[in-house]
Amino acid sequence: TMKNRFRYSIAAAALVLAVGAGHVFAQAQDSNVIRAVTHPWERSELGMREPGVVAKVAVKEGQTVKAGDVLIQLDVRQDQALLEGLELEANSNVKVEAAKADAKVKQLDFDRKKALQARNAATQAEVEEAEVKLIYADTTVKVQELEQQIAALKVKQQQAKLDQMEIKAPTDGVIEIIKAHVGEVSDPQKP
Repeated sequence: TMKNRFRYSIAAAALVLAVGAGHVFAQAQDSNVIRAVTHPWERSELGMREPGVVAKVAVKEGQTVKAGDVLIQLDVRQDQALLEGLELEANSNVKVEAAKADAKVKQLDFDRKKALQARNAATQAEVEEAEVKLIYADTTVKVQELEQQIAALKVKQQQAKLDQMEIKAPTDGVIEIIKAHVGEVSDPQKP
């Protein structure tokens, strides 16, 4: 019988995808039987986008896989720890709250200096200095809020990097060749 199947080859943490379609090799005398050989009609090489140490080869030659199955995974421990640190920073309001508290202190100092100036107990220079410190403190709040937004973007960036540290089957298929081994270093420049 003729079968359409996808074939994958894993080479040094890279995959070669082969999509097969049947080609008739010879027809037997019996009209109900057709001998055929299937050949891939499409091949694609899928490689790691990140360098790293191969932690897991989750498939074997000849194994059938479904779209989305993990085929190869790099060691992600360091990158996972980095992601967790970035998430802590992105989800923490400590820096923003500290900047807001400092701005509140600067506002109180400015108000106090203005009141003292009205009673001729503070100079114009003291009031201006307090005003500049207040403006700087208000700006620091905005900077801290911006840094928190940047930290959230870094979380997304790191998550994308982690997602690229594994190769998943893009379609249903069959593993044809495996050349990657646990402990080897993947090279993104080699398919």
